[in-house]
Amino acid sequence: MTLLNLAEELTLTLDLNELANSMVNTFGELLHLKTVSLVTPNKVREDFEIISAYGWNLSECRKVRLRRDSALMKTIHSGGPHVMVRDRAVKLLSWQEANALAHDLDTVRASWVIPLFVRNDEFTGALCFSAISADAVFDEGDFQFFRQFGSLVAKALRNALSVLELRTVNEELQDVQAQLLQATKLTAIEQLATGIAHEIHNPLTIISGKAQVLLLQKERTRMDDRVEEVLKTIVKQTKRA
Repeated sequence: MTLLNLAEELTLTLDLNELANSMVNTFGELLHLKTVSLVTPNKVREDFEIISAYGWNLSECRKVRLRRDSALMKTIHSGGPHVMVRDRAVKLLSWQEANALAHDLDTVRASWVIPLFVRNDEFTGALCFSAISADAVFDEGDFQFFRQFGSLVAKALRNALSVLELRTVNEELQDVQAQLLQATKLTAIEQLATGIAHEIHNPLTIISGKAQVLLLQKERTRMDDRVEEVLKTIVKQTKRA
């Protein structure tokens, strides 16, 4: 009942980290499990990762990556929402496939896997867990409950993943808008600088031209040396400007 109540509460939780932590910790503590991990798709890398774990070292679980074509993912998709039991699953495969699946299950430290499907076709993740005792077993009644629990939390997980994706897209959109705004500002500054340069250049050219004309007339008319020096300074400084 506690887990079913948790599943109902999680439908109102849109923060992925809060949802994942609450799910694995409550599930692990109530069932006295050794490890629990929540595996979800990473759309950026196009693989699967552990977003929260119980009984794990945080740095270790963050290193776990599963390819989309990994043995575990293939087995989950072929089995649908049914709970995967390690011992049963490996017996149904060839030895190569069984070794690959066992390796993936060792990677997520799981003896059981609850696939999280919405409407039996939309895969949102998997709840992987192991017991403290190697002799621990779950019966068919437990598996029926796990499947019911999985269908409820799968919807909550899908909603949280959708919200995270929307936030990511929104942040990327804001970054693009900021870049466009910055580019627009730079373009405006360039246009302003070009306009100012043009407005300054034209009168300076006229001033320099007038001074040069006067200097050319010094041979025709007597010109004071100080006036000539001033005119040369005007030409020099206008060019510099």
